[in-house]
Amino acid sequence: MPATKVFPQLASGAITQYPLRSKEYLRTLVNQTADGRRIRYADVGASMMAWEMTQSALSDEEWTALETLFRACEGRRHSFLFLDPWSNLVASSEDFGNAAWQAAPGLGLSSGVQDPEGRPRATQVTNSAAGLQSLSQSLSVPANFQYSFSVYARAASTADLRLIVSADGAFAERLFELSANWQRYTLFSALSSTAESLEVAMQLPAGVTVELFGTQMEAQPAPSPYQRTGLRTGRYPETRFAGDTLTQVSTSPGEHSTVVRILSRANGST
Repeated sequence: MPATKVFPQLASGAITQYPLRSKEYLRTLVNQTADGRRIRYADVGASMMAWEMTQSALSDEEWTALETLFRACEGRRHSFLFLDPWSNLVASSEDFGNAAWQAAPGLGLSSGVQDPEGRPRATQVTNSAAGLQSLSQSLSVPANFQYSFSVYARAASTADLRLIVSADGAFAERLFELSANWQRYTLFSALSSTAESLEVAMQLPAGVTVELFGTQMEAQPAPSPYQRTGLRTGRYPETRFAGDTLTQVSTSPGEHSTVVRILSRANGST
C-alpha cells in the first residue's frame, strides 16, 4: 500500500505560519410540505472546511516539501492528510471511558470529578493492579512529526504519571511527580519512525489514584490552549488543494513565499 500523502510540517515544527484563516461551510436542507410548513435539518455530509495559509520566507527544503505534495496530488485531483493546527488530535479528550481510549484491566475510572474550571468533567483513575497500567489511544498520524502531548492532572497523595508517545518500537516518555493542584503536563516527541500511526499513553504505577482532565495532542512543539473534542478531531484525511496552481514567489536565494488554499469535508476527521 502506498504511503499516505501528508501536508508537511515546517522546519519549526509548526504546520503553518500565522495568520491562518479557516472557515466552516454548513448546509441546511429545507423540505416544504403541501400545507406550507417547512422542515429543516442539517446536512452533515455536505459540511466543508477551508483554510488559507500565507507561507513566507520558506527555505528551499520547506518549499520543495510543499511543491512535492502538490505535484503528487496533481493539484486538486487527489487528497492528502491535513492536521489542523487549531485543533486537538485526540478523540474524546475528556471522556476516558469512551471506546476511543484503551484502559488497562487494572484501571478503575470514575467520572464527574471537578476539573480545573470547577466543572464536573475530570476523571479519577485508580490503579488497583500490582504493576504499571496505562490509559492509551491510537492516532492515525505520521509518527515522525513533531508533537506536543499534554494533560491536566493532580493527585491528593504522592503519585507519579508517565506520558508516552510510541510507534513501532520508537518512543518518547517523561515522568512527572504530581501535586495536589491541577497542572498541565507536556511531553514533546519527534520519533525516528516512518509509521503512519502512533500511540499516546498515560501510565500509572501500582496503587496510585490520580485525577485527569483535558488530554491534547498537537502537531507542533508546544501546547496551545486546550480544545475539547468528541469523536471529531483535527485530523482531516480527505483534504485537497483548492486549485491546480501553486504560485511560488522567490524573494531571494533560498527564500520563497506562497499562499496555500485547501478544502476538506468537515466531518472527515471522525
